[in-house]
Amino acid sequence: MAMVMNSLIINLIALLRRISSLKLIGGTKLWITTASLAFVVFSLITNFSEIKELSFDRYSYLWIFLGIAISSLSLLVNSIAWKSLINWLGNNSDNVDFINLFLTTNLLKYLPGGIWHFVERLRRLRSHMAIGKALTSVLLEPILMLVAALVLVPLGELNPFFSVGFFAPLLLLTPKFREPLLRRLETIKIKELNRADLSLFNAVKIDQIEITRSGYPWRPLLIEIMFLLCRFWGFWCCLSAFSIDSSLSLGKWISAFSLAWAVGLIVPAAPGGLGVFEASLLIGIGNYLSEAPLIGAVLSYRLTSTISDVLVAFVSTRVGMKRLSS
Repeated sequence: MAMVMNSLIINLIALLRRISSLKLIGGTKLWITTASLAFVVFSLITNFSEIKELSFDRYSYLWIFLGIAISSLSLLVNSIAWKSLINWLGNNSDNVDFINLFLTTNLLKYLPGGIWHFVERLRRLRSHMAIGKALTSVLLEPILMLVAALVLVPLGELNPFFSVGFFAPLLLLTPKFREPLLRRLETIKIKELNRADLSLFNAVKIDQIEITRSGYPWRPLLIEIMFLLCRFWGFWCCLSAFSIDSSLSLGKWISAFSLAWAVGLIVPAAPGGLGVFEASLLIGIGNYLSEAPLIGAVLSYRLTSTISDVLVAFVSTRVGMKRLSS
C-alpha cells in the first residue's frame, strides 16, 4: 500500500504539472472537476449491479446518523479554529460572534463560484475591523486547512522522502513564506470578490493584507487538524456502515482521506469539491478492496457531510435570529 501511495503521489504531481501548463476553455479547475465527475459516474455505472446487492441494515443507518453527528461537530471545531486564527491575528472584537458567523455562512460554499461564503464573511467583518484584517482572516484560513490535511497524509506509512514532502507545507505559515503567498492570493481573490459584488468591494485594493503577528499560528493549526480528524471520523462511520472499515489500517484510511480532501480543496470548480474528492479516493484505494462498497461509502459520506452542513447552518441561523430578537 505504501508503494502504491508513493506511485499515486508521483503520478498526481506529474499530471497536475502537465495540466497546469495547458490553457483550456473554462479553466483547468473546471476540466479537472468535469473529468472527476465523469469518472465517478463511470464507476457507478460499471459497478451498478454490485451496488444494488449491497446490504444495508439498521446498524448501517445508525452509523450514518453517527456520521452526520460527527460531521456536524467537525463544523463547530472548524469555526473555533477560525476564531482562534482571528484572535491570533490580533482581531478580538467583542461585537462579532465569529463562530456563529462561520457556521451560518458555511453553506454558501455550495453556491456556484465557491467564494460566496468568503463574500458574506467579509461583508459582515468589514463593519467591525479594517478590510485588510478581514481579508487576512478569510484568505489565511484555507491555507491553514490545507496544511492541516497534508500533515496527516504521512500516517499512511509512506516513503520517508514523501513524508518529509508533506510536512514541507508547514513552512507556508512562517512569516517568510506566508507574506508572499497571501499577497498572491490577495491579487487573485480581490478580482473574484469584485466580480461577485462590485458595489461592496469596489473600494478594496491590492496590498491591503495586514498581519501584525510575526510568530507561528500553532493553536489554530492544531485545531484545524482536530477538524480534519473529526471530518475523517464522519467518513469512518460511512465505511463502517458498509463494513469496509477494517479493509485497510486506520493510518492508511486517514492518509487516503486527507490527501483526497486536500485535492478537493485545491482544485474545486463544483461546489464543495464535488467529484474531485470522490474521484481521488476511488483512484487512490479502489484497487485494494471491492469497489462497490467503497463507492457506497464515499457517496454516503457526501450525503452525510452535506446534511450536516445544512443542519448546522439552520441551527446557527435560528440561534443568531433569537439573539437579535432578545
